[in-house]
Amino acid sequence: MSTSQPVLFRPFSIWSAWKEQLAILEGHPTSAQIDLLLSTMDAKALFNTCLLSCQLYGFVHAHVSNMDKLSPGEQVMEVDYPAEQTTPMYNNEQQVDIPPSHLARMPVELTQRILSLLSCSDKAVFALTCAGAARLVGDDFLQQCRSLLKDFHLDFDMVRLMLTATGAVISGSTLPALCTDFLFEPHDIDFFCPSAHGQYVVPFLEQNGYRVAKCVRDYGQLPGVGIIWYLHHENGRSVNVVEGRTEDPLHAIARFHSSQVVGAISSRGVWHANPWLTFRCMALTTPALSRLQPTLDSQKHVWKILHKYESRGFDWSFQGFQAPHKCGSDFRCPATPRTSDDSGCLFIPFPKWTLSWDEAPQTATAWTAHGYGCESGFLSAGGGARHAEADKNYGWEQSMQMLLDEEEEPSHSNPIIERYLDCA
Repeated sequence: MSTSQPVLFRPFSIWSAWKEQLAILEGHPTSAQIDLLLSTMDAKALFNTCLLSCQLYGFVHAHVSNMDKLSPGEQVMEVDYPAEQTTPMYNNEQQVDIPPSHLARMPVELTQRILSLLSCSDKAVFALTCAGAARLVGDDFLQQCRSLLKDFHLDFDMVRLMLTATGAVISGSTLPALCTDFLFEPHDIDFFCPSAHGQYVVPFLEQNGYRVAKCVRDYGQLPGVGIIWYLHHENGRSVNVVEGRTEDPLHAIARFHSSQVVGAISSRGVWHANPWLTFRCMALTTPALSRLQPTLDSQKHVWKILHKYESRGFDWSFQGFQAPHKCGSDFRCPATPRTSDDSGCLFIPFPKWTLSWDEAPQTATAWTAHGYGCESGFLSAGGGARHAEADKNYGWEQSMQMLLDEEEEPSHSNPIIERYLDCA
């Protein structure tokens, strides 16, 4: 698809093709009618019908995956970006907030079942259409979180209260489990908390049947991490509490080993820094892998990471982002300065709370992943230029910040990754 000019979405152009389905949606369908509708339309057609019901006008700067699954006459939306826009705008601040005329009249059962059939990327697109759709998708992600933590003997509503009180977040492999369409369950749950807050998170987990099996202080494998508690449940489940060295747990998360795990579940919602890549099961390595000393334990750790996500359907890239792009400005590029609230991030808010402290303003976190050079990049700015541009655009002194020092950039001679590439 061309990316030079945006295409206007014209919902009325195919109303006749969906007259029967829309008649069902606008009325009061019975369960039998809903079952019939779901059985005769695939997920993409249901998605298009749901978009139609919103009567969205204007531009939708987002990407709909699997467009090739549409049959002729079913394609209701062309998705392209303006010339200056190199990545989709997932941040909720870019949401096209147009009141829907039909969405409110659609039965909740139908909208929930439509969402259950959509891919994660389609849900993100749907959330951008209007405030009502964003609430539906947020509630859908909330239900997924409840189901996931229930398997770990945790009540997500109580966990959410704990996250609010401590400033902690959930990260690790839980994020790819939520943001991809592969049905896998994380082996453990990782709680990341601010400095000196582990003393509050660990007792909460102990009250829910977990016991501390091991505590590692001055953990050296991941920058920004101070203490890690490993806890086990009598039923075999495991959770980890990772205490950072700063007041912002995202500082450590932004330095993770690869792009698909740079994200978090907070009390407010689901945030991901690299949705464009993760939706497509692409994983870019960062300097965290190459900084590991080539000891036997670190080699086992790297191999475990590589094979774990490969078995879950991810394709690894050790050479940066390979599609044509401009290094230092494309949000998919590891050389681009990032903030946690830039338009390259995805944020799906949970339904609003009435707690007063939950409405407190959040300070953006900033970082640059660096990583390996992008061989396909059109332009590549020097490290000093990247830092100067970051200082100018984002005001690092005023926000919680983290820029990796230029001298910390990895070499391309990591023996562990070279061995993995030789065996691949």
